[in-house]
Amino acid sequence: AYDNGDFQDAFEILLPFAKDGDPESQNLIGIMYDYGEGVPENNVEAVNWYRLAAEQGHSNSQYYLGTMYDYGEGVPESKTEAIKWYRLAAEQGNADGQFYLGTMYDYGDGITEDRAAAFTWYRLAAEQGNADGQFYLGTMYADGRGVPEDNAEAIKWYRLAAEQGNADGQFGLGTMYENGEGVPEDKVEAAKWYRLAAEQGNAKSQAYLGEFYLNGEGVAKDTAEAAKWYRLAAEQGDATSQYNLGGMYSFGEGVTEDKVEAAKWFRLAAEQGNSLSQYHLGRVYDLGDGVPADKVEAEKWYTLAAEQENAKALDRLGVLYNLQGRLKEAEPLLKRALNIRENSFGLNHPEVAATLDNLALLYHDQGRYAEAEPLFKRSQKIYQKGFGIDHSSFARVGINLANNYTVQGRYAEAEPLYKSSLAILEKAIVPEWDFVAAILNNLATLYRNQGRHDEAGLLYQRTLTIEEKTHGRESPGFARTLSNIGGLYGEQGQFAKAEPLFKRSLVINENTFGPNHLYVAADLSNLASLYFEQKLYSKVEPLRTRSLKILEKALGPEHPDVARGYYLLAMLYLYEERITEAELFFKRALTIYGKVFDPYHTDLPQLLKMLAELYERSGNQQESLDYTRRAVAIARARAISYGNIESGGIGEQKLNRGVFLFHVKHALDMQNSSNRKMLVSEAFESVQLANATEAGTAVENMANRFAKGDDKIAILVRKRQDAAERWQGLDKTFGKAISQTPEDRNKIAE
Repeated sequence: AYDNGDFQDAFEILLPFAKDGDPESQNLIGIMYDYGEGVPENNVEAVNWYRLAAEQGHSNSQYYLGTMYDYGEGVPESKTEAIKWYRLAAEQGNADGQFYLGTMYDYGDGITEDRAAAFTWYRLAAEQGNADGQFYLGTMYADGRGVPEDNAEAIKWYRLAAEQGNADGQFGLGTMYENGEGVPEDKVEAAKWYRLAAEQGNAKSQAYLGEFYLNGEGVAKDTAEAAKWYRLAAEQGDATSQYNLGGMYSFGEGVTEDKVEAAKWFRLAAEQGNSLSQYHLGRVYDLGDGVPADKVEAEKWYTLAAEQENAKALDRLGVLYNLQGRLKEAEPLLKRALNIRENSFGLNHPEVAATLDNLALLYHDQGRYAEAEPLFKRSQKIYQKGFGIDHSSFARVGINLANNYTVQGRYAEAEPLYKSSLAILEKAIVPEWDFVAAILNNLATLYRNQGRHDEAGLLYQRTLTIEEKTHGRESPGFARTLSNIGGLYGEQGQFAKAEPLFKRSLVINENTFGPNHLYVAADLSNLASLYFEQKLYSKVEPLRTRSLKILEKALGPEHPDVARGYYLLAMLYLYEERITEAELFFKRALTIYGKVFDPYHTDLPQLLKMLAELYERSGNQQESLDYTRRAVAIARARAISYGNIESGGIGEQKLNRGVFLFHVKHALDMQNSSNRKMLVSEAFESVQLANATEAGTAVENMANRFAKGDDKIAILVRKRQDAAERWQGLDKTFGKAISQTPEDRNKIAE
């Protein structure tokens, strides 16, 4: 009756024999309670009947009782008791007992790990035809675990298990054929065995078969079949398949593109610790791709992947921190990503180039332009070697390098880079219009800085046309270009033309992103600056205040952009003679700069100079002088490159000339003080520095003129000018030192 599946009749027949102590009947009654055959499933009853038979030496019941203790079914889990009963069954030659006792030794589960003992028990089971024992014995030979590695023996035992229909054995044999281990590599044969196992529900085989269909290995490429097998494995919890299925939904490979479904599968794999999925889930949240954008969630998942040394996650987390103003935290992450990628792919891989570009952008944002420059150049060289000079990646890094030159006032070097990058992107099979528009905007800004307003205006108009055709008149790119044109008008004093453009940009961004977006903050700040230039201070404050609140909420209280917001508001208060409020906001800005940037950042001289002006206005001459000296020390260091301190460019030196001249005025105003000699000496040095920067500006203007005909001449002029400035700096330091008596020497300054 039992063999025929008539479990109810079988139970009624067997029960009297079991009660009379027949161990075989007791074993079968135990099985029926264990699996709910003919009676409700009851693990406690199953244990009772197994025990009765096991205590009479029934080896199958000893094995079954061992499994109940092993998994805590019907009794409290006890590995010690499990091993006891497995051993009793194994010593009677029970193959299942031998196999399970082998697993306990193999994994040190309830007993000291002993691979030699595991091997012995696996072999005893395998030699009796136990398919699980054969598979595990095969793994020991394949991995060299407890025995010398022997692929021929591994294949022998995998095949014996596989030919019995054992899915694990079929999977193991498939891997040997796939990798050519112990047999000639044969993807077709591998696919055959993977399929046999996969059809039995073996998740690993389903995952591998999916990979074969995705790449066309051993089977014809078929992304729909790949998705099918990935899904079957993913639904069993296979994290790699969940990740792969997420990727297929993300890109619409073999399935209809569905970003929401992609995010679902990435999450399932990420929650299992799959670092690739953690990275991709972070990216999904970073971009708002299938889920609402959430930088906090993005950071969480990037961090989890980064903790596993995932280079992509380290790179993106570094970029995210840079955008958040967490510059000191960003640098070590990007350096770790770079190190991993260089070690994994070599020095000339595109992924290395990508991290070099991101690290260079970080240095650029910190004002470390000299450190950024060689990284941009190395990144561009890698892209050139890998893809050629007409590739978009080469062009994009060229844009970043040009921006790095522009901010230093090295316009003659920046302009040809913008133009060459523009040409590359314009002639692409599918022109990358967003990057084209960005280059045109940047090149127009360069022309503005040079006073080439007509040329800048033409480029802005061209950008406006591209943005309108590509994204429409209500797009953020269209708004940005309107704002840039407004800035151009403002610089030329055409305030009536500038104002409606700034306002239109503001409306577009508010309608697109809502009232608290960073683009809105930028528009408010631009409009405030326009009113500030017209001395319409009553209109400036509410715009500056609202812009600052958006920045604080979006970026946190210690972001560099928040510091700049404080600085701009402080400037307004200073001009309105609201000294206490101005001091508060200047110092808030200074505090953030001290936390985020190095002590010689390019913006610091101007900030310190404004504090000096504030204290001068309030009559605190000594405090004013102290801040002036700090400003001059940084500006001087940046101008003449002491040690590792960044060398300032001409554009920066134009601003710092004002710092030097303010120092001269300040020092001369205080000649009646007891430190007259020192102040006169300081004034003399600052005059020299101011003259050097003025000469540098003239040289740069000449270089710009030469640049229209020969870029090499422009670069040579700049190099000559830089060398002259360094010599002047060292010369005047030496002259100042020897012109004073020993008691008047300023050892710190020297």
